[in-house]
Amino acid sequence: MRKNYDERRAFQWLKSQGYTDIRDLSSDGLDPPDFVVDGRIGVEVRRLNWMIEVNGKYLGAESLEKPLERTIRKVLNDVGEPPGGYSVDVSCDLLATSLPETEVTEEQVGQAVDEYVNILNKALQSGGAPESWWAHLKGSLDMRFHPFLAPGPGKFNLMPVEAAMHLRGWVVKDLVDNIRRCIAVKTKKIENIVHLYLEWWLVLVERDLYAPGDSDDSWITVRNGLGDTKPWSRIVVLSVTQPSTHVDVI
Repeated sequence: MRKNYDERRAFQWLKSQGYTDIRDLSSDGLDPPDFVVDGRIGVEVRRLNWMIEVNGKYLGAESLEKPLERTIRKVLNDVGEPPGGYSVDVSCDLLATSLPETEVTEEQVGQAVDEYVNILNKALQSGGAPESWWAHLKGSLDMRFHPFLAPGPGKFNLMPVEAAMHLRGWVVKDLVDNIRRCIAVKTKKIENIVHLYLEWWLVLVERDLYAPGDSDDSWITVRNGLGDTKPWSRIVVLSVTQPSTHVDVI
């Protein structure tokens, strides 16, 4: 079984901590746990990202963002080049915790792009400078168009789509909430095998939520806000971009 990136990142971190007896159960489909260290520590790995609750289950926001990105990108590719040699950055927020129908998204995004092309053409014909434009679509999508001149052929550039932005607030509170959700999901996964190992570690690989820093007081707030973390004896957050950077949450 192919190991995902988060598990590879956790394996690298375990090795960097000096451990040599690391048994990889995930590669053989024998998890949980993903790894067993020194025959006595069960290690579970999970991506730490912004999560949403759908029908009583917690899913990563990317479960909404990635399909929506594919749909919008297809529409933008079909449109072709913007007029006047301009390129346009396109941003999109999904103000919901469910996706609109693909056909609805394609139709509404297409209409919004056509309308912005008309706005660009009118600005160019009048000799004025094209301006940014914002549109709220019926499928709970907010779209923003930002024109700019750059060398080479013009194109529509889709920026990363973000889902359920209206539910996000203070970033440290979001971090606490999402670590709690990770704890809840993983605790349920191991509840029947907790007795197999003397210790259990939860390794979280940070993705677009709040990157670990070497001297960041916010992590003190996170630690104080987690509450009960049993059965985990250690919870570690790893930076996805800096292999040597991690934070011990407990």
